[in-house]
Amino acid sequence: MARFESYHIFDTVCRCGSFTAAAEQLGTGQPAVSRAMAALETELGCALFVRSKRGVTLTPQGERLYDHVHRACEEIGRGEQELLLHESGTVRLGISETALHSFLPGKLRRFREEYPQVKWLIHNVTMTKAEQELRAGDIDLAVVSSPDRVAPPFTARFLCPYRETLIAGPELRRRWGQVHRLRELMAVPWISMERGSLTYQYYSDWFAKYGGRYEPGIEVATVDMILPMVENGFGMGFVPISLAKAALQEGRVWELHVQEPMPRRGISLLLYGERELSPAAKALCRHLEEPAGE
Repeated sequence: MARFESYHIFDTVCRCGSFTAAAEQLGTGQPAVSRAMAALETELGCALFVRSKRGVTLTPQGERLYDHVHRACEEIGRGEQELLLHESGTVRLGISETALHSFLPGKLRRFREEYPQVKWLIHNVTMTKAEQELRAGDIDLAVVSSPDRVAPPFTARFLCPYRETLIAGPELRRRWGQVHRLRELMAVPWISMERGSLTYQYYSDWFAKYGGRYEPGIEVATVDMILPMVENGFGMGFVPISLAKAALQEGRVWELHVQEPMPRRGISLLLYGERELSPAAKALCRHLEEPAGE
């Protein structure tokens, strides 16, 4: 009898329509999904999929199996939900400053409304600290500003892009409305997350790509410290657009535009290998991965 995990992968492939899309949703590699489905077909002694460059479709045998497997997966999901509704649980969650300001509040509010009995233990983490605490088992999952690819045994599931904006205080208002080349801003005092953070490295690499050196005059421990420093005339810096929205509307800071394109930044769900999650942690993962508006 095939393990449930194989049927879970099968169900995901059927819903996604391709091994690649299923791998992205499962937070694993496409070859691993292909191997799991080939092993399932071997164990059951029949072909489940017709494979093509456009994805996969189910064979008649695959369609019959999917009817049963999908119902079983739904029933298990409902069982976990009922367990959560009647039993308290604890989720140990690592959160980066950027994720907290740009993505999480609405998601956590909805989860709290549905599962008010679940307790949270929240750690403030950077990407490096998140990996350390996941490895040690101090947290169950982390939501961080990170690349959407990480080295095994970690897996990263991309949740959403986010945009940062370059803000400056009133003393640089004359630059507002212009589009600047990056080298034109080199001499202006910069305020940044501290050296060693993923954000610092991100901007250091971006500057280097266009022939400059990222040399902030002030380094801070958390992203929410940048805004008051800018407001008080200490320089300029990048912050999540959600964090700067009110200050921009009230004219306390000004947005500057840079010509050079910036690489994509995003918020990712970070997990550790094959470590089994509690029902509460699994439910939170599902909430985090739901598209906006659902």
